[in-house]
Order: sequence, then structure tokens, then C-alpha cells
Amino acid sequence: MANSAVFITPPDTRWASTRFRGEWPAEAIGGATVAKFDQPISQNDVYIWIKLCDTNRLQTLPGMHIWDLCDPTWWFNPDDARRALPLFKAIVCSCEGLAEDLRQWSGLENVYCIPDRVKIGHYNEKRQHREVEPVRFIWFGAYQNRMTLFGAFTNLERLAANHYPIELTIVDDRPDQVWQFQHFPCYHLPWNLEKEARTIAAHDIALLPSYPGAWGKVKSNNKELSAWACGLPTTTGEDWEEMVRLVSDAQLRQSLADENLETLLRDYSILQSAQEWVNLIARLEAE
Repeated sequence: MANSAVFITPPDTRWASTRFRGEWPAEAIGGATVAKFDQPISQNDVYIWIKLCDTNRLQTLPGMHIWDLCDPTWWFNPDDARRALPLFKAIVCSCEGLAEDLRQWSGLENVYCIPDRVKIGHYNEKRQHREVEPVRFIWFGAYQNRMTLFGAFTNLERLAANHYPIELTIVDDRPDQVWQFQHFPCYHLPWNLEKEARTIAAHDIALLPSYPGAWGKVKSNNKELSAWACGLPTTTGEDWEEMVRLVSDAQLRQSLADENLETLLRDYSILQSAQEWVNLIARLEAE
């Protein structure tokens, strides 16, 4: 990259956006750096604000500013979004559904999509599937997003009641908030970046229900990507027949895991995102 660029990330490393949208692309782009949102920001040619933005600081930093979004902030803070959007040369979104929603709401044309992709080397352990009892499901995310699990509970209970041996692990930032179920055990672990790949790969199926309603249309698939990178098939938990097949057939789980990994390596390497950032910045500088 000819000019210097800084990715300004949320201060909390537990946020997926800090890694997927900031640290990993910056590492893959030659010459790009990372600054935390709550720390001083040195002068650069390009500033990429991940999720959060400080319009007061922004206006004191000469150069090109890009807002990188993974949530529809304009749904909940529309007045703030309207004031902030004109200050950016471009808006980048984490999935096309989010980008299209912003285009329709704002009327802006300078809205682009660079999907979440993974740093392959971060996921250094992969599940090798075999016939096991119990079959271990895992859900991971932020505590407030446990709500997505409600759509899967009926089929989990049904599996266990019909003598399919299963268990569920919930990995998030509130392991002290314990959930219990009638027919199968549920365990809780704290999320840990260094142990993320090992924890996921110690399970058999990633249980990742979609977000409800319109929210699901604007969220990225980064949880699925993490599961794929660790060798797990994924399910929303809403299809009973699919759940039975996954629990009953280790060979199917391995086959799906292999297919998912092939897709990941082909379409979701962070190196692809890095190149898309380089191309976009060059295009914007040429305008």
C-alpha cells in the first residue's frame, strides 16, 4: 500500500469485529497499523474506523476517513448516524445485506462490502470426526446473543428424549449465568482468544441459530467461518431431520467439515480482504 493506513478497532479484544475487521486485515496489508479506539491515534493518510467513530477526533485528523460497520447503527442511533456519515469518504459493511440496508436508508452510493474473513493460522486445531457418545454441540458468542438459541432448544430436548446422547457447551462472557435443561447436560465456559480454536475443535457440531427477523439479514457469517476453520459442521438447530443425521453419522460430519474448509480456503482468507481494502483505497484516492 503506497500510503499509510490505520485500522482503529474497538478496545475490547473479545469483540469479533476487533479481529475480523481490524487486526487481521491490518496484519495482512503491508504497512497498515492498528490503534485502539480509546488510545491516541497518530497521523496517517487513511483512517478506517471499525464499528465505533469519534467525530470530534475525526475532524482533527487530516486524511481519508472510512467507516467500517458490522451492525446497523442507523437503526438505533439514526440522528448520530446522519451527522457522522457525511464525514466519511466511504462506508464499508461486513455483509451485502447490511450494505444494502444502509444504501436504502441513507440514499448513499459510496457504500461497499468487504465480508468478514479469517486469519487461517489463528485456527490451529481441527476436529477429526469419529463415532462418539455423547455428541457435543457448541454455541459461542456474546452473552446477550444467547437469545438466538431459543429456536434450537425444542430439537435438542427432542434428540435427548429420543435417546440420542448429546450435550451442549455455551461459550461466552457470562459463564456464571448457568442454563439447565431437562434431558441433556449443558456446560458453560468463558470465551478465551488463546483457547478459541482448541475449545471449538473439542466439539462435534456448531449450533449457530440465525438471528431473528431483520437482524439476521444484516449479520455476517463470522461464527460459521470460525466453526468451519476448526473442522465443525454447523446447524441452526431448527431442522429436526438434519439434527438426527448430524448426530447419527460421524462420516457425514467429516464430509461436511471438509467441504466447509474447502470453501473457507477458497473464499474467506483474510488475504482476500486485504487485497479488497488495497483496491478500494486506491480507487477512492483516485477519485
